[in-house]
Amino acid sequence: MTEVRRDDYASMSARARALLEAGNSQDEVLRGCYGVPFPDETFAMAELIAEDKEPGNGLYTNRPWKLLIPLDRGGPPAEPTPLIDGDEKRVFGLDSSLVPLMVLYGEYYEYGGVMLCYRLEELEARRSTIFGFQSDLSDGAVAKRYGDSLAAVLHASFADSVRRLEKEYASPNNRGAGSLDKFELDGERKNLACVDELIRRVAERKRPKLVP
Repeated sequence: MTEVRRDDYASMSARARALLEAGNSQDEVLRGCYGVPFPDETFAMAELIAEDKEPGNGLYTNRPWKLLIPLDRGGPPAEPTPLIDGDEKRVFGLDSSLVPLMVLYGEYYEYGGVMLCYRLEELEARRSTIFGFQSDLSDGAVAKRYGDSLAAVLHASFADSVRRLEKEYASPNNRGAGSLDKFELDGERKNLACVDELIRRVAERKRPKLVP
């Protein structure tokens, strides 16, 4: 099996595809690529991405998400999406223990512009703690802790955005050119609903299976 380098998408894609072709589960695929277990929310989010139901207003990384594309949907693509691949490599150069997950668009979000990541040591300890860089991947940048899980961070960010947009929409001053459109508010409510669905699916995965 090919050697895996986490700063090289092609090697990770090849490993993931080989593992999938050998009949491994998604959990086993990521263990084979990263050497650590991933939390339930990772696989619940991968489901939402596959169904085009993931929270919007964010740019999702190539890995781990593309490594989880099942073979019946084409499997992991051989080439990464260039738009985010450079930032993924940059994160690896700054702190090789981090696993980039996504960047939220928009500075008006509580975590807008942050590259959200897992940390390998936390994953090994069965923790889904989120670390990240606030709009800064320059030399010497140090990741800070943002929350206990990706779901928690996204929920806090979108819930804050919905609260602020609802207040702005209801304001008597929200009239005329440049005013907030209900379409924008509904879009944020949809994003929050997607995160609620993510949380529901994570809870479902944790629920003990009944033995017939």
